Amino acid sequence: MKGTCANCNEPCGVLWGTICVCCHRRIHSASAKPSHFTNQQTNLIIGSMLGDGHLRKINKNDNASLTITRATSDRAYLEWEANIFDGLWTKRCITDYSTWDERTDETYSSSQFVSRTLIALNQFHARWYRRINDKFVKIIPNDLELNAEIIAVWFCDDGHILMGSPTRFNILFSTNGFTKDEVYFLKDLLVNRYNEHFSVNVKNEEEYYICCADASARAIISDIDPVFPQGMQRKRLWDDPTTCFYANQPLKMKSHNVSFAEKMTQVKEYLKTHDEFYMVELANFAGFSMSKTTSAGYQSIDSRGLKNVYLSKFLNQGLMIDLGRAKSGPEYALGIKMRLTDLGKQYFQSPSSNHEL
Repeated sequence: MKGTCANCNEPCGVLWGTICVCCHRRIHSASAKPSHFTNQQTNLIIGSMLGDGHLRKINKNDNASLTITRATSDRAYLEWEANIFDGLWTKRCITDYSTWDERTDETYSSSQFVSRTLIALNQFHARWYRRINDKFVKIIPNDLELNAEIIAVWFCDDGHILMGSPTRFNILFSTNGFTKDEVYFLKDLLVNRYNEHFSVNVKNEEEYYICCADASARAIISDIDPVFPQGMQRKRLWDDPTTCFYANQPLKMKSHNVSFAEKMTQVKEYLKTHDEFYMVELANFAGFSMSKTTSAGYQSIDSRGLKNVYLSKFLNQGLMIDLGRAKSGPEYALGIKMRLTDLGKQYFQSPSSNHEL
């Protein structure tokens, strides 16, 4: 019987019931199993998609397969991942190969895991890819939710720890393969999960990285430590007793959000009684650190940074004006000079003002 396949919507010369021969073979072949993945397998897929994993479809009607490629030095980690997908890989399972990079004139050894084409992977492909100019491009699904296992795999793939000092952790996620909006979306997911400060750093105006330090970094490590994958011990820098991660932890530094709120309270308190001021005067009152001492012995401050972070909102709403900075002399070291407008005086110095914009 001829007609249109009810599954792929393509015209077909021979239908098996309501579907074409290709769809019938695909649905009823071994690739039809499993019909779903375990929670651990699902977390591994999602974590890999944030990192080194790729889903592939040769043709739009084919089932998807999962490919994970990494340096051969991390083969033990890849073997752990393959074991999670026990029985769902191709005959070769893991393949080792070497490639020469003409940019660096170096040869690199890699290992690759490839799963069978599986119907159950199609739903992940539909969420994580969009066809752009006849090419599938990986995206971040807008309904993505994170958990400890997903973040652990993501960290193993694209996370890096930099030790700011023997007991201070800095974590960076290499998210440069995603768009600016997607990276900020991931950053917000981390903020919501840990209620700590995370930032996005920009490189070359087009590559975006998620960064965190101290309290937020320790929050991530505490979350992923119990479910950390096997084979990536090289990234477990917190196991070193000198980092004081498990015992004798250093005092927790204030989060960025708490510190900002406290400083902003001090700024508003200062503005209650000062119509006109220099930045150094405000900084001394609010407890901001001075950036340097000039050769003449004057304290100087990063006026522009202080203004942009703490006063830009007031400037934009017409509550104060920027009088500029002296070109030289003692006044230069005092930083930018600011003056409250009449609206600003009413806002900051009125007894009924609650300082809510």
